[in-house]
Amino acid sequence: MMKEGEHLVVSAPGKVILHGEHAVVHGKRALACSLNLRTYLHVTPSTDGMVRMNLPDINIYREWKVEDLTRLFANKTQSEEVSLPPVYPPVDRFNSLCEIIGLDFMVSSNLPTSAGLGSSAAFAVALVSSLLKLSNQISDPGTQSFNPWTGDHLEVINGWAFIAEKIIHGNPSGVDNSVSTYGGIVKYQNKALERLSCKHELSVIITNTKVPRSTKHMVSNVADKLKQYPTVINPVLDAVEAISQRCQDELTSTESLDDSVIRDMMSANHALLCVLGVNHPAIEKVCRMTHDHGLTSKLTGAGGGGCVITFLPAETPEEKTQDIISQLTNQGYECWKTLVGGPGVGLHFGEPNTDFIIPTALQSRAKLCHIL
Repeated sequence: MMKEGEHLVVSAPGKVILHGEHAVVHGKRALACSLNLRTYLHVTPSTDGMVRMNLPDINIYREWKVEDLTRLFANKTQSEEVSLPPVYPPVDRFNSLCEIIGLDFMVSSNLPTSAGLGSSAAFAVALVSSLLKLSNQISDPGTQSFNPWTGDHLEVINGWAFIAEKIIHGNPSGVDNSVSTYGGIVKYQNKALERLSCKHELSVIITNTKVPRSTKHMVSNVADKLKQYPTVINPVLDAVEAISQRCQDELTSTESLDDSVIRDMMSANHALLCVLGVNHPAIEKVCRMTHDHGLTSKLTGAGGGGCVITFLPAETPEEKTQDIISQLTNQGYECWKTLVGGPGVGLHFGEPNTDFIIPTALQSRAKLCHIL
């Protein structure tokens, strides 16, 4: 049970598609990696019989009376439209929790919304994890400053986060919530997910062009091209598959990372995506600007706008990185230097680990306490 003055902070990462965009729609593999851009959920008990959800980054605030939620859960704990995971009853346990206390949820995130970086899944994973923790369905993963959950706990978290993603998106693939839950790298092919043992973290710049894009429209355009020119487009998709396989081999190898492979595969994949017609002038501008600094970039996601990922080899000077980010920012883009392939959802204790920078909105809070 949470006591007055105690806190719970959970964070979950976003995701980026490294390789396989569009090819995955046609039965090829895609590689999705976690980002060290994270969503943080800070929970404190309240004594006024209210449950509050505050998302200041997107100007959303909601509150509910505990008695109303208790009545709601008592009347209907299962949706007729989705099947709930056959493990644990966190909805029922949350009902019991709310009979005794109210809760304040504060959400802050490094992730932009509507940019194809899995912000909704990161929120869902963080929220589900906190509720499971508060209802004693999962235990503390450790007492370090940051502690990822492991094993069966992750399976439970992922199952419930997928239900949340269904509520938000209708028919999600499950990639975003899986990457946010487990971290690392995931292979997705023919609606099947496989966690890969990622041996390397990549340093990258993520650039948001802020150009709106329609995933449905871009996917439809590629399908039309495939139908009209099957002997041309099928080999392109096969080549994207080969690139994904080669990059997978490199990232899962126990040998030292070969930066030239990462660069070559990114360059080739971007060229093939341009052949598929999913590029945009803003994306090309980012690629040219980074190329002028000797770096390799590719679009990530559906294309037609959205984000670009730029690989930073280990020897890249920080001054050079900041110069590139400054130039891109001056063009009106948003940029983040971050890592891909890092840990999934976890619990924070004590002073925040400097590897996981908690946003300013949460930094002023008191020290986190060991609870329950």
